[in-house]
Amino acid sequence: METKNTLRHLPTYILLGLIFILPTIFLPYLSISFAFTKSAIVFFTSALLFLMYSISALKEGRMSIPKSWSLVLFGVLIVVYLLSSIFSDSIFASLIGYGFETDTFFAIAMFGLLLFTVSNTFKTKDSIFYAYIAFFASFVVVALYQLVRIFAPIDFMSFGVLIGKTSNLVGKWSDFGIFSGLVLLMSIISLEFLKLDKLFKIFLYGAMALSLFFLILINLPAVWVVIGVVSLMILIYGLSERYTSVVSVKAKFSSLSVAG
Repeated sequence: METKNTLRHLPTYILLGLIFILPTIFLPYLSISFAFTKSAIVFFTSALLFLMYSISALKEGRMSIPKSWSLVLFGVLIVVYLLSSIFSDSIFASLIGYGFETDTFFAIAMFGLLLFTVSNTFKTKDSIFYAYIAFFASFVVVALYQLVRIFAPIDFMSFGVLIGKTSNLVGKWSDFGIFSGLVLLMSIISLEFLKLDKLFKIFLYGAMALSLFFLILINLPAVWVVIGVVSLMILIYGLSERYTSVVSVKAKFSSLSVAG
């Protein structure tokens, strides 16, 4: 029974592992880029998870397809990429590419498979919560490593490939800035809308502080714009919720006064 439970939850464990290791993993060879390594891991993981899902569906005799507009839109995007690749000047390069590029039809199809398996796997609050923990923990590892790299000698923990102060585990310096911006946004949204215990709130505030530090350091205007727009939307939503709550309370009080 325990073995069956483990196998049933294996896709969840694989996805949680992917979320945690993807920003941090690389191969210590200058000839192999970070983007190549991370893309290869995503593609192989997507194929493995879809294979596991297919075998499970065949055994159970039924296939569960999540009702999600994101899947529908991504399906449309895959079809668009397919048609674009077929009618392009270089069909092979557009369809498959030469080295795990992320802008080919094959890559978009793999991302679609990953989105499909994620939608089928993360269905419970516990699994989503663990995904949050894996994501934020991964960022904390990357950020703390980068802090050490900034203040330590340039060759400290370089592994022979991280040769500059802006070299990081995520990839390009701008990629790390986007990652930091995403962490900041998810921290704000989580603190605003989710009921969290005190310990996890402290953890999120720490992640926010680290992400804000690196956002200021990297200073990508596009990321700041997105953060500003989303923060404004959250503020407007919060104010409207409070206004609705106040109006509701006043209406109840008025009805009680009339009744009295």
